[in-house]
Amino acid sequence: MTIDPNIGTLLGEINRRRSEEQSAATETAPLRRVLGMQVGGELYGTGIEYINEIIKLPPITFVPGAPAYILGVTGVRGQIVPVVNLRAMLNLSDPPDSRRPPGTTPLGAQAKPRVVVIHHKERVAGLLVDAVTEVYDLRLPLEAPLGATSRGLQIKEGQVPLGDRMLILLHIPTLFSQMES
Repeated sequence: MTIDPNIGTLLGEINRRRSEEQSAATETAPLRRVLGMQVGGELYGTGIEYINEIIKLPPITFVPGAPAYILGVTGVRGQIVPVVNLRAMLNLSDPPDSRRPPGTTPLGAQAKPRVVVIHHKERVAGLLVDAVTEVYDLRLPLEAPLGATSRGLQIKEGQVPLGDRMLILLHIPTLFSQMES
């Protein structure tokens, strides 16, 4: 197939301008350090400024009458911390085969559930996630979040392309507001 030289020149110009726009956006966007968390098949993240620590799944005490997304409470360094099932809070469906052994993903790979202990002002909570990935250094501007709000609040701050995946940033102040309501 032969490409018309005029079309080739036009495509080259379009690609050059896109590259310049991405370079300019990268230079002007402030650096954000974000911890990646796997929840279901999605990659979520939160700014490291909100994170106290990451712990293995501790014993959790059930709290009668708590919302469905609150698994219970646990003790972390002498402090009682509510543990939030992030999958339930984000209205993500459970894996198709709920009879599979705990700690395994639908693809058979071993998951490493963790509790990410976060804070906002003087409030503390733990987020149960399927796995923690890594800390990402982001300089790209956020795109508007896709998807429906969670219980009327938008706890997704935005999203940013990360390779072949999309990293969805959580807005921690709104997440705490939702837990209080």
